[in-house]
Amino acid sequence: MALTNYLTQTAFGLLVLGVLLDDLDLSRSGIAMFVVAVWAVQLWWSKAWLDRFAFGPVEWLWRCATYRRWQPIHAR
Repeated sequence: MALTNYLTQTAFGLLVLGVLLDDLDLSRSGIAMFVVAVWAVQLWWSKAWLDRFAFGPVEWLWRCATYRRWQPIHAR
């Protein structure tokens, strides 16, 4: 889930902070609150995902690309 979480953090940051909230002048504490909120969502989502599957979605795609064929995602 590390790569999946890294990419989603980046996407959320670019989308929310860079596009949606571009006109606002956010303070450091506002940005810190955003970061904590993203982390909280990712902790919840990662736990729920890994309770069902062995790999994160991006890690699974990476694995399929590495082996050049579809790999089982191994439901737990």
